Amino acid sequence: MRVTDLLRTMDIFEALPSEELETIAQLLRERRLAEAEVLCRQGDPGDALFIVTGGRIRLSTTDPSGNEKVLTYFTDGQFFGEMSLLTGAPRSATATAESDSQLLVLDKDAFDQLLAGHAQIMREMLKVVSQRTLQTNQQLLADEPGNAVSVGAGHVYAIFSPRGGAGKTMLAVNLAAQHALEQPERTALLDLSLTFGHAAALLDLEPETSLAAVPPESLSDFDRRTLGQYLIEHPTSLQLLVAGTRPEEGELVTAAHVRAALGTMKRQFSASFVDCGSSFDEPTIAALEMADAVIVVCTPELNTLRDVRECQRVFGEIIRLDMKRVCFVFNHNQPFAVLGREQFESALEQPMNFELPHAGESAYKAANRGEPLVLANSGAAYSKAVERMRRVLVPTDGKVAAKGRFKVIGKSASAKSATSRPSGGLLAALRGKRAS
Repeated sequence: MRVTDLLRTMDIFEALPSEELETIAQLLRERRLAEAEVLCRQGDPGDALFIVTGGRIRLSTTDPSGNEKVLTYFTDGQFFGEMSLLTGAPRSATATAESDSQLLVLDKDAFDQLLAGHAQIMREMLKVVSQRTLQTNQQLLADEPGNAVSVGAGHVYAIFSPRGGAGKTMLAVNLAAQHALEQPERTALLDLSLTFGHAAALLDLEPETSLAAVPPESLSDFDRRTLGQYLIEHPTSLQLLVAGTRPEEGELVTAAHVRAALGTMKRQFSASFVDCGSSFDEPTIAALEMADAVIVVCTPELNTLRDVRECQRVFGEIIRLDMKRVCFVFNHNQPFAVLGREQFESALEQPMNFELPHAGESAYKAANRGEPLVLANSGAAYSKAVERMRRVLVPTDGKVAAKGRFKVIGKSASAKSATSRPSGGLLAALRGKRAS
């Protein structure tokens, strides 16, 4: 990509005419960093803007005790430090190369000389900064306690399987952990397995409280401050919320708990992953209804084929999910397969949107250590497949790829009757369907 084309992708420069961009491009100088090399430190003078053209840069802060907190990462085509060109304020974070990296550097001194004769550049930059400030203030206002939690910019991804042992929890944990690396402080995982949840163990965490501990009378006032009391943080910055810390607590979790928690999580996090239970209980149904994408994990077994076909019917006829939001994952949870992918797709009359290879012995070792495989062995075939899947489902622009992307099975929810589900829960609805 030409340097001027790269500059045009940056909001602070996109409105400038081509001749102005050419002038700025001539001021840029190249810089290379080795892995672990520090580009600038927290507190250093803000004297340059940086554009990443290769590699990966970590931005982090350090508290008075010396503890590092990762803020975000920058990769090819992304930039940071633009406020330094205007204010020269000290660096608010430390930038370190995660791998061998290349950057383009725009020094403040050279840029100041350019501005002396190009007032239009300054006006455009100030306009963009003002817009950013307004958006930030609006977001802060939206995050204030007491505001409605039904509206949020974040997205929910529900991982579901009708059969235990399908690899559902492993997939949920690895998707969430990998995304947390890309979106520090912006990713959460809800373990909705009501009786025996394993997400905490796979992350080597020991939650002291759970969603079940939230009093029903407090749900109407559930906000981001309340939510924080029930979260536990993983070293990746992933925030975990478990349904219960003991098996008997599962009975206390209701659909109202799930709606309140996910409503708040949508406001606080860019992506919230839900490890759903393997039955159609009311909390699971609430999560499926609120999800922007439902990920159904299938294993190459005859019993799974039968169960997934039933799930298709329940999704469409009972819960009335928009099937455009549902995608299917063919997971080789064993080193052998009773059914091949083509056989499974033919019998199910549904293509598999993703396929995961058998994770092998390394997955068991990572699980025993309480470490997601994508972190323990990012080069493993399973880890690479999870990362490819995540990039499709949860793209960096925040748009949900599943919406309108996946094939509709039968009639979509929009073609169904708009009447509500019969009272008495899912079992009553299923009995009514069979009786008719």
